[in-house]
Amino acid sequence: MFLPGTRTWDLGRLVSCFLPWEADMVRKIQVCADGEEDILIWPLTTDGDYSVRSAYRMLVDNGTQSLPSSFAPNGDGFMWKKILKVWVPHKIRHFLWRAAKDSLPTK
Repeated sequence: MFLPGTRTWDLGRLVSCFLPWEADMVRKIQVCADGEEDILIWPLTTDGDYSVRSAYRMLVDNGTQSLPSSFAPNGDGFMWKKILKVWVPHKIRHFLWRAAKDSLPTK
């Protein structure tokens, strides 16, 4: 998407590959002039590495944990406890949890 041999956007190519508003947004992305490689940084940990713990804390802090769970102090979490006891691979347990969560009525 850059002009050959440069780190400058090729506007003609952007317009041909994207819708006009998308091309405008891409064009506004600042490009590092010294050519350093991009790195992924998770902003919620001190070392920049993603952790499930940090994501969980983010969700709890944002109040998005409004659904009942087996760990909720106020609910019995019957369904969640049953899912946690099923001896299946974790990805299957996750699928069961998602299916049960999606079947709950929304508030």
